[in-house]
Amino acid sequence: YQRRVHGDKFKQRKMAEEPKVDLKQYIFNYPWETVVKSLWEKYPHKELDFVKFSRVIDLQVLDDKSLVIRKLMYCKKFMMMWAYSVEEIRLDARNRICEMRTELLKKSKCVPDLTGSESIIYRAHGDLMDKTLYLKALRSTSNLFGKFLEKFNGSYEKGCRIIEAKCQERTMNLLP
Repeated sequence: YQRRVHGDKFKQRKMAEEPKVDLKQYIFNYPWETVVKSLWEKYPHKELDFVKFSRVIDLQVLDDKSLVIRKLMYCKKFMMMWAYSVEEIRLDARNRICEMRTELLKKSKCVPDLTGSESIIYRAHGDLMDKTLYLKALRSTSNLFGKFLEKFNGSYEKGCRIIEAKCQERTMNLLP
């Protein structure tokens, strides 16, 4: 809000909110194929217990041979905070990129009105074939959305640690 002096009276008017982008980055010390396999084992997990279920609802092979998967997600935190979302995942094995986008479908009244988007990319890290780059972007035009998701976005570190542990299990031949 901006205060303007008009005579001796103060008037407040809401200033236009600038778009905000919260970027997160992580580097896995594992090849892209290992990270993507481990990504599928991320849920359920006790550290990410707000994700109650994650179900594949659609699968398509595109003309360029990439695979598009849509998953219905149900998240619940505390008694009254819940949301349904669709996660669209595009796997491009030829270019070694996995792109994920999340769209909110329905939410409880306790979840703030969210106007923004989330996208995540896992891609082979340039010439370093044994590393995978993780990029996460949360875009919003709302301060409330930004503050709410900054707290939520912090869980990306937990997710990365879980995937890292699954990669380690996989490379030690504990997982196929």
